[in-house]
This record gives sequence, C-alpha cells and structure tokens, in this order.
Amino acid sequence: MRCNERSSQAERYVSDLDGEDNALLGGDMSWDDDVGMSFPLRHGWVDTWSHLEPQADFGSSWTYDGIWTEEINVFNGFMAPLSSLKKRPDRFICKMKDYRLKSIVVIGSDGVGLQYQRQLMRPPGLH
Repeated sequence: MRCNERSSQAERYVSDLDGEDNALLGGDMSWDDDVGMSFPLRHGWVDTWSHLEPQADFGSSWTYDGIWTEEINVFNGFMAPLSSLKKRPDRFICKMKDYRLKSIVVIGSDGVGLQYQRQLMRPPGLH
C-alpha cells in the first residue's frame, strides 16, 4: 500500500535531518491523514501549520480543494463526498534551535488555469 511507502520515506527524511540543529522539510508529499497515519514526527519536530494554527478548523487548513479549483466533484450524476476532495497533502515540518516560527500562510490560491477541449476530426469531404 502506498501509505506504508510514504510513511517509510517520511521517517527516513526526518531521520536523515534529525542530527541538524535547524532543519525544514517541506513540499507536496501526497500525504493523506485519512488513509494512513499522521506524519511521523520525532521529538523536537513540529508540523508548522498545526503548531502555528492549532485552533484552525479543518476547513481553513486545506491546501488542496478539488471542488474549488477543478470542480471535479460531479461525474455522470455522482457527487463525491466533499471531504474526499479537500486535503492537506503537503507538509512543512521543522526542527528549530536558533530560529522561531512566526507565521504560515497558503500562497497561490488561484486555480492552475488548465483547460481541455476535445476537437473531433472530420473526414475529408464531409461537411
């Protein structure tokens, strides 16, 4: 299962950086707390978003919203549950000795702007 692979990779990343006094690991890790487990943090490490916004409701901490950005929730009349399309797959975790966390914000909230249009080929001579 992919969640086991991701968990093993995350543990290895944190382990490799654990000897540093100041370290930041961040990016889109395709993490899904609903499928697997919480991100593996060692002593002294924090999930920056959870640390700086502990009172934030789940809805304000999404960094991916498939409905808002892509409107992929409706397919042949089937509507996917909202929770399945709103996630926080990225993580920014840190271990800071010489620095202090001050703030975190989501940037780039505009849609990607990709569109797909299929054009049918007409056989020559057919109008």
